[in-house]
Amino acid sequence: MCIRDRAVAVSFHEISHLVTASHLGPTEPWLTEGLAEYFESMEVSGQRGTIRPNAAHLRRLRNSRLPTLARFLAQDSNQWNGDQRDLNYALAWSLVHFLMRDGSGLDAIKAVIEQAHANFCRPFSASQALSDAYPGGLRRLAQDWLDWLSGDQHGIHRI
Repeated sequence: MCIRDRAVAVSFHEISHLVTASHLGPTEPWLTEGLAEYFESMEVSGQRGTIRPNAAHLRRLRNSRLPTLARFLAQDSNQWNGDQRDLNYALAWSLVHFLMRDGSGLDAIKAVIEQAHANFCRPFSASQALSDAYPGGLRRLAQDWLDWLSGDQHGIHRI
């Protein structure tokens, strides 16, 4: 990736943090970093955006032992920034990319964001909101997400 492309990617990542913080307040690391990693790869042309799968994250995930979804979602900032930091970024990207691909995932991430906004700067569990919003809860989400990760149809998103 050339310096200019990297600068744009980092800018999109950091802008995502600003938007998230200003509209949702403090959120769990998986949501904050998942959204930032997702939008980091956005390519803009006119009024349209294209978001491609992150090949580096997919390689890391395929070559790593993954925690359970519940364990991953429960991490606080100190755990997030520990030994598995790079894996955490990849996991967060993959979860958001998975959720942003279709109806039930989009509905779930929308519900999480709406509840975070409604609870701005008040105690709130984005993980619980995700479990409540995804059909079948975290157990079903974990299985659907792992099935998606193990496949080869990660999709390009157009916004």
